[in-house]
Amino acid sequence: MFYGNEEPVSIREFLSQKPLWMWIVIFLLVLFGLSFGCFGIYQLVTTNEQEIITSNDIQSQVCEQSADFGQITVYISGAVTNPGVYILETGDRIADLLKTAGGISKAADTVFVNKQFNLAKRLEDGEQVYIPTREEAEAQLSAQSSFRSEDKKTETISTEINYPISINSSPKSVLMQLSGIGEVRATKIIENRPYSSVDELVEKMIISQSIFDDNKEKIAL
Repeated sequence: MFYGNEEPVSIREFLSQKPLWMWIVIFLLVLFGLSFGCFGIYQLVTTNEQEIITSNDIQSQVCEQSADFGQITVYISGAVTNPGVYILETGDRIADLLKTAGGISKAADTVFVNKQFNLAKRLEDGEQVYIPTREEAEAQLSAQSSFRSEDKKTETISTEINYPISINSSPKSVLMQLSGIGEVRATKIIENRPYSSVDELVEKMIISQSIFDDNKEKIAL
């Protein structure tokens, strides 16, 4: 047989000439190639989905931020030029609020404002600031002075008690000046009046013997 004169071989004959193990190897290679290709396509699709989900999460986070993010709303009234509700930046102070409201009016007491208000105080969202007028400031100071006077009068009464104290006629505030006598025991002393002897405080079990001994020189009928 000369070269160039081979007879053509049919497909069936060509396939029948190959051993079985070769066809098994070819089949496995094709199957492996298909599996690898499908896995690569799956990874590509999954990665794109994850990127899209991440992008959506970021977008939702941005949308959830309020329009007034970084701002506070405060209300100022009283003796200011322009009382009302104002939107300020987070971290602004009372001084900034007063400036925005046009400052305090002529009716305000400047000295009182400087003493009673910390203009450097940071404001909070929803806070209310009231600037009193001169008359209101004077009334407030007068009330504070009155309270102090009453406290001093009370202290004076407590220090000016004349002994012995009458257990039949002294008010509760005076009885409470005795050693070991509080409001409860003073009330019991008043409820069990009259007494014919100071010893009845112990006999009626109003006070203990030890408390009676501490005060026997300070009490009388």
